[in-house]
Amino acid sequence: MRAALQLECLRGRILFDVARGQYRPRELMPTPVDAAVIRYGNELEARAHRLLGGDGAPGAGEVKLTKVHDVVGEGIRIHGEVVDREALRSFFPSFTLDLEGRVKDASCGCPHHRRSGLREGPCEHLLALRLAYARRRAEEEALRQTPEGRKLIRAETRSYVRRDAESGLETVYRVSLDGQVVAVEWGPRTGSPRHQRLWFDSDAEARGAYFARLEKLAADGYIDAASALV
Repeated sequence: MRAALQLECLRGRILFDVARGQYRPRELMPTPVDAAVIRYGNELEARAHRLLGGDGAPGAGEVKLTKVHDVVGEGIRIHGEVVDREALRSFFPSFTLDLEGRVKDASCGCPHHRRSGLREGPCEHLLALRLAYARRRAEEEALRQTPEGRKLIRAETRSYVRRDAESGLETVYRVSLDGQVVAVEWGPRTGSPRHQRLWFDSDAEARGAYFARLEKLAADGYIDAASALV
């Protein structure tokens, strides 16, 4: 529902009343803007979607995630291969998603990136790789919310963050599941963390305790840092 309302805002058919916190109908143009015109922010974004494809339609290229790994204290480093059939060659983009979900340390061998880096925005190959990663994360998150999906998880680490409204200081919890062990590390982002390790009689017990800890953190107002990286 919210996405549909935001689309109608872009088409000039409704507006959001900030004072009342609600959407109101208001025709800003004689003819609503065609949704196809505003679907993408720019031509590079449109080309990235064409490379990747979607909604059952094949892409104009092939986008593969070749390596994804956590960089402790920095974020996630993502490497990929993009087969661009229009350019008749393959590119190997990579970038880091920091803990705030921002792209840095980006690299690609295409002319656009070699010429301007990120100054003129990411190239279509970096955008396609980011989209491919977001889609995979969405699929994984949907699966891990089911009992069947959770049974497949034997090792995982999640970070949760909460910022104090008055001081602005952040408290970070890092919770890890490894077989029959649940490890917890917590403390201020810039300080020395405390540690706790819990052993259980079975993988199932450890997994239950792990997800219970994550659910309690979410209930206490902590934000899953992984949700910012998609």
